[in-house]
Amino acid sequence: MAFRKVLTWPNPNLKLCAIPVTNFDDSLRQLAIDLVDTCNVKFGAGLASIQVGDTRSVIVLKPSAFEFTNKFPFEYDKEFWVLVNPELHLGSDFSEWDEACLSVPGYQGNVQRATTIDVTFQDLSGVLKKMTCGWPLSGALQHEYDHLEGKLYLDRMPKRPAAKIKQKIWQQK
Repeated sequence: MAFRKVLTWPNPNLKLCAIPVTNFDDSLRQLAIDLVDTCNVKFGAGLASIQVGDTRSVIVLKPSAFEFTNKFPFEYDKEFWVLVNPELHLGSDFSEWDEACLSVPGYQGNVQRATTIDVTFQDLSGVLKKMTCGWPLSGALQHEYDHLEGKLYLDRMPKRPAAKIKQKIWQQK
C-alpha cells in the first residue's frame, strides 16, 4: 500500500493544471495504485493526481459510491475506474448538489454540475475509451476533472459561502 499525503487548501499546488500523460509506463500504474490506496485510506470516492502533488493528468473514481456499475474496473482494485488524460463534454442540463473534497476536509458546499457528460479518456495502456455518464456520477467526474484544471469546488460556489469556508480554514491554521 502506498498512501500519499493529500494537499489541502490553501496549498498553491492545488492551482496547478495537469500535464497530459505521454508515458504509459510502470510509474503511471504506480500513481494509479497510490491514488486508489489514498482514496481507500481517506474514505474518498475519487481523487485527482494534482491532489497528491503529481501533475500527470490522472483521475481515479469509485462509481459504486454514486450508484453506478464500474464499466472499466482497475485490476488492482475493481471498485475503481482510472482515467488518464480525460476530456469532458458537458450536457446542457444542470443540477445542484452538496460537494465535499479531501482537499477541503470538514466542509461542503453547493455546486452546479451538468447532469450528463461524455468523457473521452485513455486507460493505463494508452487505449482510448469513451463513455456517457449520468447523474450523479457525472457530477463526481466533473469535480475530479476540475482538480486537473487547477480548480476546487470552492471556485464553483457562490462567492459568499466559499469565502466563509475559506475564512474558517484560515482561522484554524
